[in-house]
Amino acid sequence: MEEFVEVAEAVEQFARHGHAFYPARQPGVGDVTVLYVGADTYYVACNSKDFCKRLIRWFCMSEKLLLRFSYEILGQRKHAPFVLSAGLTLIPFWYPRYDNAAHRTAYVSMSSIQSYRFHSHDASVTLVLEDNHTLELPYSFQRLKKQLIHAEFVYYKFTARIRKEAQFSPITAEKCKN
Repeated sequence: MEEFVEVAEAVEQFARHGHAFYPARQPGVGDVTVLYVGADTYYVACNSKDFCKRLIRWFCMSEKLLLRFSYEILGQRKHAPFVLSAGLTLIPFWYPRYDNAAHRTAYVSMSSIQSYRFHSHDASVTLVLEDNHTLELPYSFQRLKKQLIHAEFVYYKFTARIRKEAQFSPITAEKCKN
């Protein structure tokens, strides 16, 4: 199923069941973002950067703080993976098909990646995602592995921090006093 949906609906659907989103163009519409949500493919009439910002806002988070957390851990400013929830870690990939700077990044959910195939003839990688979706990226095998390792590292730091905060929260401290 391929259809255009409203941005608010698409953000909610992606937050619950999303695998990846990436930039594209549609004749007569312009910049669109293609979403892999469950087994379906949707289109949203906005660029990939705007969609990512709306997704971050849906989780009631600040893009600046998310990227700063990733930077503190990895020392990587551009295309740093970030964690929106325990079940959704987004890995950004450079997707240089369009002139618009806000429309050059594809985002993939870390938990949706099942495997990948490297194509040596053109130095690209095909990600195989859940529900039989695929995404072709102009990445070398080493760059892909680096992004995946960084995403796992950020995810583990995030979950360790959440556990640490839960361990020392005021509610837990109150229970310990009684």
